[in-house]
Amino acid sequence: MSNLSLFESLLDCGTVEELHSNATAIARQMGFEHFLYGVQVNTSLTRPYRFILSCYPENWRKHYDEEGYANIDPTVSHCAKTSIPIIWKNEIFKGRKEARVRSEAKDCGLVSGVSFPVHGSRGEAAMLSLSTSRDSREAQDDIAAMMGKAQLLTCY
Repeated sequence: MSNLSLFESLLDCGTVEELHSNATAIARQMGFEHFLYGVQVNTSLTRPYRFILSCYPENWRKHYDEEGYANIDPTVSHCAKTSIPIIWKNEIFKGRKEARVRSEAKDCGLVSGVSFPVHGSRGEAAMLSLSTSRDSREAQDDIAAMMGKAQLLTCY
């Protein structure tokens, strides 16, 4: 199966479970242990529709939501403002609160990663984050080498 066929298989998924399974397999083929795809569509002024497809550790997702980390996570604010992906580096987690998010994510196995923004024409916003438990210069190099495929995954 060609790389493009692999991504196009996502378009044929009939259920959320099938989409989750295929996306997890693709992320792992690319060298990532975890992915999270979050979408927000402003369907009303008071309550946007949100959907998350993820194979992040459940304990991390619950803790992240309970602590309101989306409001201080610099990858989220970056992806809200730009179309450029962001590789996770300690330098972007500048403040004490941001560093805490980074440290706790690492403790849950989300050590190295990259986040890709998606912006729709009607105000829709989404973000794909891919991560690994590896923490090394080699892991960072592998992420950089995989950016093209990861951007393609984001588009699909």
